[in-house]
Amino acid sequence: MKRENSFLESRALKGVIFVIPIVLISIVFLIKIVSGIDDPFYKNLTKEDGVIENATVVVYFFSFIFSLSIAKQFKSKKILFTLFLILGIGFFIIAFEEISWGQRILDFESPDWFPENSQDETTIHNLVVFQSYRNTAYVVVAFMGAFSWIIFPQIKRIVKNVGKNYEIFLEYALPSKFLFSYFFSVLIFKLTMKFLPREFISGHISLDFFINYDSEFFELILAFGIMLFVFHTFVKLRMSKKNLVA
Repeated sequence: MKRENSFLESRALKGVIFVIPIVLISIVFLIKIVSGIDDPFYKNLTKEDGVIENATVVVYFFSFIFSLSIAKQFKSKKILFTLFLILGIGFFIIAFEEISWGQRILDFESPDWFPENSQDETTIHNLVVFQSYRNTAYVVVAFMGAFSWIIFPQIKRIVKNVGKNYEIFLEYALPSKFLFSYFFSVLIFKLTMKFLPREFISGHISLDFFINYDSEFFELILAFGIMLFVFHTFVKLRMSKKNLVA
């Protein structure tokens, strides 16, 4: 067990995990440089119900399972229990939102009473009322994922005697710095998207190197960052010898 714990917390493994999104993004950029932005292979991967979208669904479903397992272990810590329970429910909803709650698979129509949807699907995130806030939401999540391990420990330095619960929060509720590359890459991309014209977002125009299909790819990168965060927390809890119940 000690050897396994040492491996999971080793710099070598964390280094490999850190460079994975950098390698994947480099491969995508290389494909675009060699084959152009309209490369059919890349577009086929990132199309609706394609490999990347389905992978995103699977990744969020695993995040849902790990989050509920973590919440179960934090039964006596109300704040952390609530946090991971909410995260788990959120990941479950995101997973099914990605596949439109099975609408395209089962081929059913949206009910007449359902609000106007940008893709004519029974999904919450594609409601017209939410469209102008989507990139902002991604930016906030990506920013917190990239920098929360820096921000929240500073509160401990400013506010003395924060208590044991805050120490546990810092240890288990924040993405570790070796996951920075996942969240920061998405942050840069989504910040760029915020300043691009709506015609690009809808796929009606392309802007040299970037196309609207890239959103699916970067959303998968974000999903992996989130899953690795909850998985890392799950592993740390399983291997921790601290008395979290007390």
